[in-house]
Amino acid sequence: MKHKTIKIIGIVAACVVALGLIWALTKNVHGPQETRSWQEQDESIRDTMTKSLPDLSDPEAMGQFKSTANMIEGTVGY
Repeated sequence: MKHKTIKIIGIVAACVVALGLIWALTKNVHGPQETRSWQEQDESIRDTMTKSLPDLSDPEAMGQFKSTANMIEGTVGY
C-alpha cells in the first residue's frame, strides 16, 4: 500500500512539473496583433463578401458555385 501511494505521489509531481514547464515556456507567447482599425476591418469584410460572389448568370460560374455550396453543406451535415 505504501509503495502504491508513493507511486501516485510521484506521478502527480511529474504532472505538476510538466505543466509548470509548459507554462514557463509559453507564458511570453502571444498571438498576432491586429494592426488595422475596425473601419478597415469592416471595409475588408464588406469587400470580401461583395467581390467574392461570382457572376451567377454565367452557367459555368453557377455550376462551380453550386458545387462549392453543396460541398460546404455536406461538411456541415445538412
